[in-house]
Amino acid sequence: MKEQDILFIKENFIKKDDVYIVQNNFFITTYYNDLKTHLLFSKGFKTDFCSAPGVIKNKLIPSLLLYHDEWLIHDFLYTSNKIKVKLLNKTLNITLTREQIDLKLRRDLEKKKMSKIKRNLVYFFVRVFGKRHFLKDTENKKYISSAAKITTAINHL
Repeated sequence: MKEQDILFIKENFIKKDDVYIVQNNFFITTYYNDLKTHLLFSKGFKTDFCSAPGVIKNKLIPSLLLYHDEWLIHDFLYTSNKIKVKLLNKTLNITLTREQIDLKLRRDLEKKKMSKIKRNLVYFFVRVFGKRHFLKDTENKKYISSAAKITTAINHL
């Protein structure tokens, strides 16, 4: 566990019950099929970093610190399955399916050196239990839509 990971959580989130709430706007850079995009997490966005039964979350998968970016990106994309990618002078709007989002999580966890067994276990659980969360987080949608406006404004500076 790195000190920068702990600082990332302390500086950007407050914990209320089992949920972490974004306190300051921040970007996470990610890739989809080698296309770079920046996701803006607006103040108020909520995450639990990893929705899994307690035994699995606590014993098998280090949920919070080691993989916080990967869990956040997955939560973001489950709330809004759209990303914007700048390619030359053009902005592409990409809509991702739930399966594509789950596969991205598995690839991202692989890049972060999570073991094959654990990342496949994560993938299995998001495939089986994730459907009820996909595109249904209406509270977080308002933070993502406001983030899109801020991102668009930044792109035009």
